[in-house]
Amino acid sequence: MSNAHRLAWMDAQIRERRYPNCRMLAERFSISLRQAARDIEYLRDSMGAPLEYCRLKRGYFYTESSYVHGHVVITEEQRQSLSYLADRYARLESDHARHLARLFRRLIDQSNDPAAELVLPLFPADPGELAMFDTLSCAIRSFTKVDVTVVSADDGVLQTIRLSPYHVYAHQLDNYVVGYCEPEGRIRFFAVSRLQKAERTEVPFDLAPLLKDASIVPELLSEPDFCLCTL
Repeated sequence: MSNAHRLAWMDAQIRERRYPNCRMLAERFSISLRQAARDIEYLRDSMGAPLEYCRLKRGYFYTESSYVHGHVVITEEQRQSLSYLADRYARLESDHARHLARLFRRLIDQSNDPAAELVLPLFPADPGELAMFDTLSCAIRSFTKVDVTVVSADDGVLQTIRLSPYHVYAHQLDNYVVGYCEPEGRIRFFAVSRLQKAERTEVPFDLAPLLKDASIVPELLSEPDFCLCTL
């Protein structure tokens, strides 16, 4: 039985305030105390569970009730695909590719190999850009305008624009947002990394009259005159 079932049992026991411990876990699943301890360490260190040991109750509890535990169920076809992707990404030289290869292997590894219990490193990402991406994504889902402050690539001047965001695209190593700009009345692309600020408004928008039946596709990013409409 994989540790996913054991961790799910631990989570349920904790939520029922039964204060499970290594011995209870080992007896319940007929595993060694060492393996039970590794499972608990994995729940705490790799899955981010806010675990604390209560000496009075002689068991574990959550210090934060908002924690949600979950596991991924992978079909055989998905396992094969992830195995293939792990192999392909492992052959690439970038840190991003190696991180993805380890992530894919971790998803499909159900063994007790200690190497599988390694904590994956965080993807290198700027917190400010992640917050910007989240703000734009929320605005796109809710069809609300955002006020963005953009740094011009030409002279470094800051420009504030009211944007009705249509979509966020990934191109090479950057993310781009496309939308309708006010007051100039044009559809433009902006590199998310060049946005200094993005604030959602309560003003709704409807791009249908502007886009009509047209579809903006990622291939536009590689057009020769793309830079003419990008800050």
